[in-house]
Amino acid sequence: MSYFLQKFCIVSLLLGVSLFSLSNAHLSHQNKEALRQLANDQIKQVLSGSFTNLSRDVRVLAEASQALEILGKAGNNGNVCKGLNKVQQKLTQSSADPELLYHLAEINRIYSCDFLSTHSLAIQNYLSGNNAGTSVSELYFGHLLNTDSQKYGFTASEAYNKNVLSTLKKEVSKNFNNNNWAYKGADGKIEGVSVNSIRAVDLLSQQTEYLATLDASFLKLQKQAVTQATSDNEQQYYVLSSTARYQQDVYTNEDLNLAFVRLGQTFLKPEEKRGLRNYFLMRSKGASSAHQLLVSLRGLKTLSDVPNIEHDGEPRISLSSKSQQLKFNILDNFGTPFQGVKTIKVILEQIDEKQSPRDVPSKANADNNQVTVSLQEDKVGKFRVVVELDGLRYNKIITLVDRIQLNTVYWKITQSKTFPDALENSIIHPKQFPNDIKNAQDGNFLHVGVSALFQQSEGGNPQQIYLRLQKKGAADHLSYQAYAKLNVKTGLYHLTFDFTKGMEHLNGEYQVELHASDFRAQRNEVWDLGTLNVWFKQGLEEGNNLGLKDIYQPDKVIVHIFPEIQPERSLFLPLIGLSLITAVFGQYVLYLLGNKANLSKLTFTGTLFILTILLILLIFTAFWIEVKLIPTLWLLLFISPVVFLICQRGLIQADCTIPEYRAQIQGSKKRLE
Repeated sequence: MSYFLQKFCIVSLLLGVSLFSLSNAHLSHQNKEALRQLANDQIKQVLSGSFTNLSRDVRVLAEASQALEILGKAGNNGNVCKGLNKVQQKLTQSSADPELLYHLAEINRIYSCDFLSTHSLAIQNYLSGNNAGTSVSELYFGHLLNTDSQKYGFTASEAYNKNVLSTLKKEVSKNFNNNNWAYKGADGKIEGVSVNSIRAVDLLSQQTEYLATLDASFLKLQKQAVTQATSDNEQQYYVLSSTARYQQDVYTNEDLNLAFVRLGQTFLKPEEKRGLRNYFLMRSKGASSAHQLLVSLRGLKTLSDVPNIEHDGEPRISLSSKSQQLKFNILDNFGTPFQGVKTIKVILEQIDEKQSPRDVPSKANADNNQVTVSLQEDKVGKFRVVVELDGLRYNKIITLVDRIQLNTVYWKITQSKTFPDALENSIIHPKQFPNDIKNAQDGNFLHVGVSALFQQSEGGNPQQIYLRLQKKGAADHLSYQAYAKLNVKTGLYHLTFDFTKGMEHLNGEYQVELHASDFRAQRNEVWDLGTLNVWFKQGLEEGNNLGLKDIYQPDKVIVHIFPEIQPERSLFLPLIGLSLITAVFGQYVLYLLGNKANLSKLTFTGTLFILTILLILLIFTAFWIEVKLIPTLWLLLFISPVVFLICQRGLIQADCTIPEYRAQIQGSKKRLE
């Protein structure tokens, strides 16, 4: 970027802050993550280089690390120590530069790099000698090292501190009065304040014994301060309007305003502090270098006594006479709960009305960092809620909205899916479709435009509008919807209903309703548009499993819940069957005895065979009396292998032949042998 473009950007940002609007007057979580990414990118960019400009590269590392420390994410970047360890020889050769020593001391404090501990001796040698120097830069960084010596692990030099203050006092007295620290361009004209004056004022702001000099410097700078507001007049900036020349990585307008803040801590009014806080917040979000980021964050830390209020909720609130409550969170510049608010007062004022502002009841939590306001309003409109925190006023605009208002429906039935440029038919709420246009068929598209808004609101629109077709005489769930989208050009909600998809091809009459809903409204609106006859070439009159007629649905009222009493079963038939089985088995036994069968000679398997026959007869009898068919079949299937084996072993010749024939068989066997 060229020098002229850089200068234009910085001056435009400083003088044209009214072009920006802050959504939140604090750093949100997303903001802090973005700033951490910026600082880490600055560190990576330096470490990926070759340290050709050692002083500048070390300064960028230190300032980016200090910014991460303020954001709460420093101390774990070991790559910084590894990167500096590679150029340790260069660092040792430049040990007489106080600016470099200060940045190395800060890096060592944040990351605890082992090899940097040796630089403590170099710093102490520098401060104990006659190397105080006379330039503001040398005085500035040397004084920072000496003041924070305990943080860096060495002993402070009282002689150096006295020498710095006396030398600096002379420099300030001479140069401020003669304006020698003003920056001059090539043509000799003064273009702004130089970096030396910024550092001198910043250094003196820490010394209470030079209050007179500081007060004079502040009053001189305050003449350049201006108040500017954003376009919505909700955020104001109080900044120094300066055309100071921008020097890359050395001096920015944030430095000037930070010095101005430090000088004016006891002079600045609460509103002016808030304006400066808003300025530093805007600059931190738009920072492009580690130095800009660090100075902006330091400005936010310096102005930590300025609270910020944030509305927890939507700016549009549903009208309800008893439950209108607003919640406000009181936060610091970094988005954490603010501590220290003593008095809270809430005032309500209706915009564009002649009513006088009035106090409204509010309740704060124990820490005074969350406020709940009860409005108890009974009409719609736009209101300004003024919250005073220890006299500092914050304005928030809210709108109370009433019910959703449906105005007009425009529609047209076509053969094309494309939404038409003009909708020929229209009806005004709450009328219904006329009788002469009530037919649709497969291949048709119903295009609808809806005019709807919140009643008595400015440009409010319902969140959701959809068209619902319900087949008359069918179950409630047999319905079809088409959702609308707001068309910005026409200001209407557009929707298209396709009769060729998703309707199960059910011919008949459909009830048409327009639904409008919004979570901010007290209730949702339903517009009954009448009925529409739909016919499909391959359609049916009846519904399928997805939608049954009401006559096929279960009764809504249960007549009884107990089963009917079953009559007792008759035992006549089972007893006859059991008698027959007993008679047959008795005849079989008599037949054996009549043929001189020797039952006493039955083998074990023969006995099992007879018992098995009896078991099967008992199973049949149990089936006739009580057991169900399926269990009976399963039982027979289970015992069938055993029955087969017993029958095969039990039906042997010795058990089945009567004695006289058995003797003949045995005799024939002997003759054969």
